[in-house]
Amino acid sequence: MALISELGINSLRISIAWSRIFTNEDETTSNEQGLAFYKKVIDKLSLLSIEPVITISNYEMPVKLITNYGGWKNRKLINFYTNYVQTVLHAFPEVKYWLTFSQINSGLTDPFSALGLLRNDYASKELFQYDKFQAMHHQLVATAKVKQIAQQMNSNVLIGASVYDMTSYLKSLESNDVLSNQESIFISDFCSDVLARGKY
Repeated sequence: MALISELGINSLRISIAWSRIFTNEDETTSNEQGLAFYKKVIDKLSLLSIEPVITISNYEMPVKLITNYGGWKNRKLINFYTNYVQTVLHAFPEVKYWLTFSQINSGLTDPFSALGLLRNDYASKELFQYDKFQAMHHQLVATAKVKQIAQQMNSNVLIGASVYDMTSYLKSLESNDVLSNQESIFISDFCSDVLARGKY
């Protein structure tokens, strides 16, 4: 952090590991040692005049949320997640910038890390695709709920999510390839529409 400060960098994106704060899905008491660790990091950044930009979920979740609930395809994760978020927002009121999910649309290409979905659990490709979009929808709903919670707690907080650039190119100028590429772009950008416009 000192080296970053020497470079004149005035903000740093860091992540909080959900599983360091709540190891299991049904805990009501947070891990105070985990919170204390991040408090030290945030205080050090502040001392160096570096603004923390915190990613709340960066390709990880408590493993029991996958094994017991099937990952983000289960709507119950919204409540587990918002409980976790309320805990960290309350613990770190000095932090202004928060990202709910790292690359929220990355579930399309990395459904295990981003959504907790296991491809081997599915007999059909169609059901797997359905669950990916259902899981991403739950993350978008969670993002909206987190924004409401944060603004009730502290009106100065800014909430967003980062989006993965999934650039695609035409295979050829044939109409089928043009339409296929357009569809690929629409699919990869729908999360941006929800985040920026507030609707699908």
